[in-house]
Amino acid sequence: MSPFFHQFKTIFALLTICMVSVILYCDRYEGTLGLIRNAFPSKPVTLVDWNGEKFWRLQNPPAAPAPSPATTVSTTNTGATEASPKGHKILVLSTVGRSGSSFLGELIAQLPDSLYFFEPMMYNAKATTEGVNARVTWDLLKNIFSCRFDHDWQVFARSRSLVRKKGGRPCAGSRSEGAGACLRELCLNQTNIVVKVIRMRVSWLADLLLQSGPELKVVHLVRDPRATFRSSRMFVQTQKDYTALCPRILETFAYDAHKELFVATSVKYEDLCLDPEGVVTDLWRFLSGARKAALPPAWALYLAEHTDGANKKGNAYSTWRDTRKEAEAWRQEIGESLLLAVEEHCGGAIALLGHNKFRSLAIARNLSIPLRWTKKPLYSLI
Repeated sequence: MSPFFHQFKTIFALLTICMVSVILYCDRYEGTLGLIRNAFPSKPVTLVDWNGEKFWRLQNPPAAPAPSPATTVSTTNTGATEASPKGHKILVLSTVGRSGSSFLGELIAQLPDSLYFFEPMMYNAKATTEGVNARVTWDLLKNIFSCRFDHDWQVFARSRSLVRKKGGRPCAGSRSEGAGACLRELCLNQTNIVVKVIRMRVSWLADLLLQSGPELKVVHLVRDPRATFRSSRMFVQTQKDYTALCPRILETFAYDAHKELFVATSVKYEDLCLDPEGVVTDLWRFLSGARKAALPPAWALYLAEHTDGANKKGNAYSTWRDTRKEAEAWRQEIGESLLLAVEEHCGGAIALLGHNKFRSLAIARNLSIPLRWTKKPLYSLI
């Protein structure tokens, strides 16, 4: 039996196991519709078409849950809660950190008249006893997209520079007592609100999207788990437990199989690195709704500056990189024990991305062996 045939059988068996796992996961919840019905058992659900986009909608949406203490909104300014920004509302979501979400979030925030919220749930994770869960996440994101901000959150966000605007930090010159009014006014006057998160579970999206409707668009970023955990071991010690995070990563693929029912799409980090202009042009066409739209000038400039290896900066958290090398750089840096462990625990996700499992450090280091075993992964992207 030839080595090629043996490899083919191994890959086929892996994919079969992987797909069965995903099917069982989807079957358990009856897909997206099951998730919604489980969340709102007494509410009828219908499939709605909006400008060619199909998504599940509650026929009689329930009242929004009471805000948590961490995200309570002041309504002293009568009628203020009725106003909201009129442009794009974009949520950039990555299941785990070290997946390129800062690069993608900052890129999208280059759109003119944009306000960028960088990891707003860091407040819940670091400054509250409740931590991050579905309820506080829904509350916080709904408030941000409505330009409503709790005082304690604002103080924390200001100290960590979690609210950003191209060219500087908004309301930096305001006194603490006037910073809230300044931020709300600025938010309402911006065309685009962009939020980037890594602390949100993909399975929490149903409620947020159902209540937000088609005006909120979600960009879900995915990356080869071996690259993610190699980077996490070096820079994010709190995110190195692949035994806990690999099932969560696989969960995102099962959920993303239904993303066409919402206003959501996916970006594969490796594709973004190898073809930044092509992937980002497709992304802009999704966000703008214009099938033949050209790349926005601000995005083209950002890509030209940030993906050129000559401009690469040394900070591990920098958004300046040589993207063509970045796509597979982990293969020269990962240790064998981590490689084998992640391939074992995250094998399903790796296969769905259309990537090879190397099974040895020597094979991983050999760049003549391609990362991808197929040009068309089972996991469909943009």
